[in-house]
Amino acid sequence: MLQLTRDVLGFDPPPPAPSVGRYAPFVSHNGIVSIVQGPLWGEELRFQGRVGAGVDVARAQDAARLCCANLLTQLEIACGGDLDRVQCCYRLGGFINATPDFAAHTSVMNAASDLLLRVLGGRARHSRYVVGCSSLPFNLVLEIEGWFGIAG
Repeated sequence: MLQLTRDVLGFDPPPPAPSVGRYAPFVSHNGIVSIVQGPLWGEELRFQGRVGAGVDVARAQDAARLCCANLLTQLEIACGGDLDRVQCCYRLGGFINATPDFAAHTSVMNAASDLLLRVLGGRARHSRYVVGCSSLPFNLVLEIEGWFGIAG
C-alpha cells in the first residue's frame, strides 16, 4: 500500500490543508478526483508574493512542491489511504502569481510535475497547463489543480 511518507516525498508530508472558502478540498465522482491546492502547511500560508517581484524561481519551485504534496495528501484521503488506487493523472494546471515580464512558468511547474512522477511513477504522466496571474487569493505564490483517475 503506497502512502505518503518522508521517504516517498523527500520531506515530511504536510497535514491536510483546510478549505478557506465554500468548496471541498477535493471532489471524487465515478473514479475521477479533482483537487486544487495552494502552498499551505496545514492552516499556515507558507508562500506568498509575486514571482519576479521578491519571489525567485527557486522559492516558487519550493511552493510548487508544497502544492503538489498537498494535492497528494488530498488524493491519499480520496483513495482511503492507499495511493496504489491511483490509475493516472489526467492533468495538472498551475496558476502563478507573477509579474508581467516573468517567463519561467514552466520551470516552476516542473517542480510539481517532478514530485508527482517521483511519488506515482509512470501513472502520473500528465498533460499540463500553466498561466501567469496578476493576483491570487491571499497573495499566494501559486495554486495547482490536479485531475486524477482512481480505481474503485
